[in-house]
Amino acid sequence: MQIALFITCIGDTFFPEVGRATVEVLERLGHEVVFPSEQTCCGQMHLNSGYRPEADRLARRFVNVFGEFELVVSPSSSCVGTLREHYGIENVYELSELLVHRLGVEDVGAS
Repeated sequence: MQIALFITCIGDTFFPEVGRATVEVLERLGHEVVFPSEQTCCGQMHLNSGYRPEADRLARRFVNVFGEFELVVSPSSSCVGTLREHYGIENVYELSELLVHRLGVEDVGAS
């Protein structure tokens, strides 16, 4: 299955190894991971700081970048929560949620 990776702006800047590990796990499970290079921020920081118009623009950008994908995964529950709860974007999942609840994975082959 093809899965698009949304790494988040903070994750990309401070914790790039998380994105690489996410790809490694999903590929180990037999999925194709796509990383749209046009991705930016989901708008959560703007929304939380009272900059709703700026957050709305970033959410629209997210939809433009990721709209063609059936599944989008992010290793950030707060970004996923923002996109789903505030913007109604339903095809985005936090990594553990995707693995357990959508894909039915109980063992990722880690030790």
